[in-house]
Amino acid sequence: WTPESRAAYEARVDWFHKARYGLMFHFIAGVENNGKGLQSRPLSWTSEKWNAWIDAIDVEKVADQAKEVGAGYVVTCITQIGRYYCAPNPVLEKYWGLKPGQFGSKRDLPMDLSRALAKRGIRMMLYTCAGAFYGLPLPPGMDYATANRRWLEVMQWDSDHYGKAVSGWWTDCLAKECFEKWSAWVP
Repeated sequence: WTPESRAAYEARVDWFHKARYGLMFHFIAGVENNGKGLQSRPLSWTSEKWNAWIDAIDVEKVADQAKEVGAGYVVTCITQIGRYYCAPNPVLEKYWGLKPGQFGSKRDLPMDLSRALAKRGIRMMLYTCAGAFYGLPLPPGMDYATANRRWLEVMQWDSDHYGKAVSGWWTDCLAKECFEKWSAWVP
């Protein structure tokens, strides 16, 4: 760091320090809390069920609750483990041969939530994971290295699309060995 670059960096993230704390939501298809603890049922979900669930989320109520508890920011994931994306992504659809709403939701839930939070002065960050493909099998003829390069394009589209609607990203990285074990669990 130079003194100037360090000062510029700290100015960009000063809001985060001042926010003190926030909330994090995960949208995961097939994970249920049925009184016996969290249980995974990924095969019980369909694209139609996923889209209906995403459409039913009242972002104004979520934003009101975040404001009520004094959260300075909200982190939400586009997906994690659960086989579905809570936003459209045409790059993902193109490379994986998917129809709109088949894997990504038809509603752009992160954008809707970001707008609701912004009205209350609350910032939003997004969670994503590089190299996970969220349970999607590799398309025929696509090797793991190509899929990773294409997934970076998927993530770039998200970054460009959300732009200033989000104040930061939480990004995990998944090693090939983890992907192979994980993709066997989520068909």
